[in-house]
Amino acid sequence: MPTIRIEPPSNLRAFAELVQDAHTYDWIVFTSPNGVTAFFEMFYKLYDDAREIGGARIAAIGPATAQRVRDFHLKVDLQPEEFVAEAVLREFKKQGDLENLRILIARAEEARTATEGARKPLGAIVDVAFTYKTVCGAE
Repeated sequence: MPTIRIEPPSNLRAFAELVQDAHTYDWIVFTSPNGVTAFFEMFYKLYDDAREIGGARIAAIGPATAQRVRDFHLKVDLQPEEFVAEAVLREFKKQGDLENLRILIARAEEARTATEGARKPLGAIVDVAFTYKTVCGAE
């Protein structure tokens, strides 16, 4: 029996609005393959063309997440060797001044919040898109 089930986020409208504005971000950070899938399912309900994502660069945590991005025919610009959010932050810091860069983090509602706590030290403008939620698969 399945132990978890993937469902749409609690606030689908807020998620859709962030996806609609994806082209305004400098970076989109994906934390899981499920998040990539949910993001692009919504994206393609709003847009017909992948170029509508604009100049946003893409970061992926882990090889499975990166592969899922590539499944949508997009390039992964940053994939840290360690598969945790803190590693993405370290990579961002290596790139220099992130002051006022716009970063969208696409993640599960229940996920760890390590990337969100770095908003002030990075100086970036960080938004979080809750792409999906996990619930018990069976009672």
